[in-house]
Amino acid sequence: MEFEEFELYWVGDEIAGLPITHIIHRTSRNSVSFSYGDCESTTEESGCALPLTVIVEPTCTRREVTPDGIDGGERGEMRGVPVRDLKNGTVVIWTQDVTVLIAVPAGESPVDPLDAVNSLTKVGTRDDSTEAPADLPQPDFSACGRSG
Repeated sequence: MEFEEFELYWVGDEIAGLPITHIIHRTSRNSVSFSYGDCESTTEESGCALPLTVIVEPTCTRREVTPDGIDGGERGEMRGVPVRDLKNGTVVIWTQDVTVLIAVPAGESPVDPLDAVNSLTKVGTRDDSTEAPADLPQPDFSACGRSG
């Protein structure tokens, strides 16, 4: 079955020894999440944070999630596209028609979220080269009514 609603990005079948463990399409939020690794809850009432989650949603699904719409963190560029490092284990990147959120629990993951940006690739493509990652396609903020 093919997913055609928007482009999907992930970090592959595994990263830093963490295999992909969940792929969830949340129709209520119009997002797809790719989760890596497992975790164990320390109490019966609490959940636990997986070591890495990549969440992809159409750009401007939430109007505040554009490079200028997020408060805090550090704005920059990686792989030729805007990136916002929120300094809390979350990095947000914009490419093509999607916003990609990369989240790790602070201090508890073997993956640095900025390193995960360098591993991002479109689902269905694979690049086994050891060269520096290619630039990602420029984001399109036209649906937001602004340039980003």
